[in-house]
Amino acid sequence: DVELPIGLLVTARNLGLMRIISGAADGGYIPPAYSAEDREQMHMFTNRNTLAPTYVDAMSRLGETFREAEGKEFPDDLPLLLFVQKQNKTVPEWLDLHERQAASVMDGTVIPLAGDHYLHHTHAKDIADGFLAAHS
Repeated sequence: DVELPIGLLVTARNLGLMRIISGAADGGYIPPAYSAEDREQMHMFTNRNTLAPTYVDAMSRLGETFREAEGKEFPDDLPLLLFVQKQNKTVPEWLDLHERQAASVMDGTVIPLAGDHYLHHTHAKDIADGFLAAHS
C-alpha cells in the first residue's frame, strides 16, 4: 500500500524531465543485445508512453488491483512458463511465489534468471529461446 507520487511524476513528464532521465538511463537495453538504433527506438516509445493517461490510471489503482488479485489462481489447464528474477532483494519470496504458481497448474515451469526488473530487456533472447524450447 505504497502511495506513488503520480502528480509529481506527471509534472516531471510535462516539464520534459522524464525525457532527460530516460535519455541518461539505459532502461535495461544493454549492448550487445540491443543496437544503438534499437535503444533509440525504445527511448522514443518510452517517452511517448511514460505516464500516458491509461498508465497513470493503472498506477493510481495499483493497490486495489493487487488486493483484488490476492487469492486468485490460474486455471489448472493453463500452461505457465514463468521467467522470474532469481534473487529479488526487495521481495525475497519472489521466486518462491512463482514456483508455487507454477506448481498450481498441470503444466507449469519456472525459469529463474539473474537480473533486475527488466529481465524482458536483458534476457530477451533467453526468454525467446525458452519459449520456443517449451513449445517445440
